[in-house]
Amino acid sequence: MSGNVARLIDENYYVLLAQRQLQACGRPIEMTPGTMSTIITRLMSGETLRSICRDEHMPHFSTVYLWAARDPSIFDAIARARHLQAHQFADMSIEVIENVILTGGKGDAAAVNKATNLSKVLQWRASVQARAEYGDVQHLQHSGAVGVVSFNISGLERIAALVPDAQLTD
Repeated sequence: MSGNVARLIDENYYVLLAQRQLQACGRPIEMTPGTMSTIITRLMSGETLRSICRDEHMPHFSTVYLWAARDPSIFDAIARARHLQAHQFADMSIEVIENVILTGGKGDAAAVNKATNLSKVLQWRASVQARAEYGDVQHLQHSGAVGVVSFNISGLERIAALVPDAQLTD
């Protein structure tokens, strides 16, 4: 059995298994525009897909990934939502630090440390999900000359004349 056929059989087996399990627990397995709209809106507002899919009326997160794998428009919608989600993470990062500043950094040092770490994680998530806006910038500088060497047939023949036992072939 070829690798592609075996992979397809395995994929279909796991899809059917997931569908049976999801039907047994009463979660939706059919994609509806309303469900997708809710997922996309909640993703854009900063929620994770796993937290969204913990709700009883929402599909399991693996079902959403199956929908995305099967339908490029769903995949693109989730990718756009995650890109916009990065802006939420950047805003949340600022809010976390502002809350520490508003309290004057008073109180538990562990709480201040926790807020700082949370802010850093949110900044990192924003930089990964929206590299152009929040990612680290790398500046490349080239020094030195760039030269281009071109050869024509007569130039190659002159080089071949300088090298003993060189043979030119067409």
